[in-house]
Amino acid sequence: MPEFEIVSLNQALTESASGRRLELVKEYLPYIERLGEGQAGRLRPAEGEKISTVKRRLNDAARLVNKKLVVKKANDQLYFWLETEQAEPKKKRGRPPKRQIKAD
Repeated sequence: MPEFEIVSLNQALTESASGRRLELVKEYLPYIERLGEGQAGRLRPAEGEKISTVKRRLNDAARLVNKKLVVKKANDQLYFWLETEQAEPKKKRGRPPKRQIKAD
């Protein structure tokens, strides 16, 4: 009979993913997990790294553990924090939908 064990969803997601990109993304998971409510993190790219690369890896890591981040670029560094639920939805931009005319 197989052995059954309950594990956290984050553990299952990170251990079941694979590939080279995953190895890079796992490096960023501790940064996200250390964030508490009302806290933000700051990352500066290492020598030879692009800010866009760091931002992509950070967002990939957050997606892997089912979290949403807000990431803002300021000069040569990134600020990031956990996204909170908004009280009201954002307004949609653009033209409103056309009205449908009912035929009698």
